[in-house]
Amino acid sequence: MPPLFFDLDLKGEYGKTATGQGYNVYAKELKQKNYSKLTNKALNKQDASDLLAYSLDNSVARRGYIKPVKQKAQPMQYDIPDNYYLGTQDKFRPYKVKEGKKFAWKGIIEKSMYGIDTTGEKRQLKTFKLLAERKRKEAMLDIMEL
Repeated sequence: MPPLFFDLDLKGEYGKTATGQGYNVYAKELKQKNYSKLTNKALNKQDASDLLAYSLDNSVARRGYIKPVKQKAQPMQYDIPDNYYLGTQDKFRPYKVKEGKKFAWKGIIEKSMYGIDTTGEKRQLKTFKLLAERKRKEAMLDIMEL
């Protein structure tokens, strides 16, 4: 399968140079309706793809996309391994599945078998469970007080 977002970036004397078209990164958390913007500054296409893949792989979010903007690309503000997307692209699919049929989509979705495969994701789930348990206990105490 060819890579979704492949664009070689030129490297200068001091690391990556951010030139050309800028892209913003958006991801959707579980059970949320809207996508949240992950970047403050526009990134080049490769950096945006790497950030998207890294954030989807290390959180409970499963889907996201990059969107071209009119701003010029800025240097990456996060410490993410180079070519992270190219190394993990087998964990993602570029289509939605609706009623058993595949439909093309503008972004990437993390495959089900890789949904919870990193320690960060497991830690987030433990936190969510703890918060839900506290919420249930508070609700029970409110009912008992009545």
